[in-house]
Formats: sequence, structure tokens, C-alpha cells
Amino acid sequence: MAWADYKICDLCGDSKVFYDADIRDERYQATFGEESRYDPIGLKAICGECNKTHEVVIVARKSLSV
Repeated sequence: MAWADYKICDLCGDSKVFYDADIRDERYQATFGEESRYDPIGLKAICGECNKTHEVVIVARKSLSV
């Protein structure tokens, strides 16, 4: 399958994480700039190799105002 058909590791950027070409959820598609009535979702994923030394953690966003 084509490289662009996969979600790529957000850490190393060099490994396929999962096949996403068949995902038709508009929220997911909006993440890549496709027209949608939904806001893009925040999706992060790491590959099996990176998962051995790293983890994905969800934290509140820092305020953008100073």
C-alpha cells in the first residue's frame, strides 16, 4: 500500500502505525484538510518501536495569551 495510506509515527516519522485510507469519519478526514462540517480531531500515534521507549500523554493545552 502507498505510504500516504497510513498514519505515520508522530515521533520518528519513519514508520507506519495503522492503515487509515479506509477511514471515512469526517472528523478524521478534516484533520487532513478535507472539506467537513466538523472541526479536525487531534490524533497522535506512535509506532511499536517508539512505544518501547515513549508514551503518548494527554495534557491540557497551555494558554496562548501572555
